Amino acid sequence: MHRYAILILIAVSCSTREVIQPQPDAMNAASLLAIENKFDHTYPLGATTFVFNNDHTYRIDYASEGRYWHEIGRWQSSGADLQLTATGCDYDEYFEKGYKCSGSFGGGLCKTVKDDISLKFAYKLVCTSARNKDIGWGRNYLSFSVLASRIAPETRLKRNGFDIVTLGRIDSAVIETVNLRASPDVQSKRVDYLPYDFYDNPNYPKSVPKGTKIKLLARTVDKLTVKNIANYWYCIEVGALDNVWVFGEYVKQ
Repeated sequence: MHRYAILILIAVSCSTREVIQPQPDAMNAASLLAIENKFDHTYPLGATTFVFNNDHTYRIDYASEGRYWHEIGRWQSSGADLQLTATGCDYDEYFEKGYKCSGSFGGGLCKTVKDDISLKFAYKLVCTSARNKDIGWGRNYLSFSVLASRIAPETRLKRNGFDIVTLGRIDSAVIETVNLRASPDVQSKRVDYLPYDFYDNPNYPKSVPKGTKIKLLARTVDKLTVKNIANYWYCIEVGALDNVWVFGEYVKQ
């Protein structure tokens, strides 16, 4: 019997981007392969790698929480998109008894779309399976950030009515035990802390412990006041969470 853990990545969408947005015609899937042909997605419970080769073959390696499969096939341009045809697959006999090759990608279509969640990349490559409604985590698609569309620091964005500016990924830490929020507002939904090793440490706290290392992704343009204290709100990476918010009074400067 497989064990499953639910990993929730909290993020809020961006409605406008004011600086360095890659042009759509330069970010279609067919032209993307000239500058980027390997895509990786790594997370606490697994990893997926998708490689497009120059001879128009592809390879996918998928491993996540007791589910492992490998697929090869051929790709061809279809307008601005990529059409995929599977030619073979295999699996780990021990872990993959219930899925076999019927649980692999099975060919399909890849396209680039604007990423309105990420604060690091403007585009993502989304590959949708032609035959399988569940290739992992109940989804029929694989999604990868397009590294060539990295958003530069000091890019101004608009998020749920808040003006923010990106910071890249600055190393920092919290100086007190602190609660996380889904948006830069003390009244917004609280987000429970999820350490990267949560699977091995099930009794983790719901608040971020003092001294925990974080990455600063963005901050509000203006300082906001919480309990008579004016400071920025910071959008951060912490543990297994991405795009969650913490008030600046609790962030090492």
